[in-house]
Amino acid sequence: MPIRSLNYTGRRRITKEEINLRLNQLPDKTGTFDADIRLEKSHALPENAVVCVEAYRGSSASWMRFPFGTVGALNPPVDRRLTDFDGTDGILFRVKVTSPEKDQGLILAEADALSTRAPDEEEHSRQSILPVQSDKTLEKRVWRLDFKDEPVLLVNSALGEKWDVVRDQAFMALVMPEVLEAILIRILLVDKYPDDQDEEDGSWQSKWLRFVRSIPGTTNQPDIDEKDALEEWIEGIVGAFSRKLRILDRYEEYRNRSDK
Repeated sequence: MPIRSLNYTGRRRITKEEINLRLNQLPDKTGTFDADIRLEKSHALPENAVVCVEAYRGSSASWMRFPFGTVGALNPPVDRRLTDFDGTDGILFRVKVTSPEKDQGLILAEADALSTRAPDEEEHSRQSILPVQSDKTLEKRVWRLDFKDEPVLLVNSALGEKWDVVRDQAFMALVMPEVLEAILIRILLVDKYPDDQDEEDGSWQSKWLRFVRSIPGTTNQPDIDEKDALEEWIEGIVGAFSRKLRILDRYEEYRNRSDK
């Protein structure tokens, strides 16, 4: 096993939002992984800086390193099998960007303790509360919230892969708080879904209200007939949601990146 000799002086922190990891299992039970890495320009990393992904298990000394090309030309290796591990449980990942050539080994940026989901688990997680669909009928609109059966976020198919759109920093910051507000208005002010409804009734309204109660800073929901109090409560929920997801910070990061 190679010896890792790396200098940690002045390294930048890569955020988890810049990396999407998916864990797969092959028929022979060997694990393999996909890594979608989108480094923010605000890191100001050299185009020829070296990118690698390391897989490791914290409870043992097992680890593997996979070269992913350079900052300017990311190139995942064809073979990403996790052959040094007995099973996939407990495997974590780190992404490192190191300086090239004469300063080889100086860590410029890093993200550590990254976990993954299996593809079916990831898709279920995304769809469990807000399904997302590509739509060809939106013309010049970027997105629309559809309430035909349950809330579905429609994304203009002309923009490309739907998950690339909804994971975008600007989209997340500008759209998701509005989506949450529109859904709560529909539940409480339009449909007047009763606040004493059985939480386990399986309705989409019940799922969203359970989600809302899990947001840090949430207060008790006012009576369904108290319109003014409900409007104020919804505004507070959207604020708490925005704080939890660092919505303003995300948009500022996007603006700063776009200015460079």
